[in-house]
Amino acid sequence: MKNLLPVLINILVALSALAAAPGSVSRIVSIDTRCPSFNWEPVPGALDYELAVYSLAEAGLPATEPSLRQTLPGSTTWWTPSGDRCLSPGNYAWSVRAHVVQGATPWTDLMKFRIEQGAHPAAFGEEVIVTAQKQIGRAHV
Repeated sequence: MKNLLPVLINILVALSALAAAPGSVSRIVSIDTRCPSFNWEPVPGALDYELAVYSLAEAGLPATEPSLRQTLPGSTTWWTPSGDRCLSPGNYAWSVRAHVVQGATPWTDLMKFRIEQGAHPAAFGEEVIVTAQKQIGRAHV
């Protein structure tokens, strides 16, 4: 257990310096598709990723339960909802975390976005990305 402590500290330090661009946790980025692609930086040793999308209230606060939740394999660094899993117009925030052997990483900071009225579902092959790339950790072991 004593040998694991430095590894866990390194993971937590790496997670505390999360990067997201463009946009920020303090403003909402408008997009014009109901099926945005979410992407993030890989976490070494990730067994799987858990992605959650929350509806935002008028005050900009997220709902307590996600509108959409998806678990993805550890080799995946992006996901695009389709069909009835696409989102309706409105304000949202999303976050992702990895599950590793030691447990789950902390959730990334919520990245806010707005799906505009009249937004269309993404067409096949169309690259529409919620450009809120997130680095959810790089452990230096």
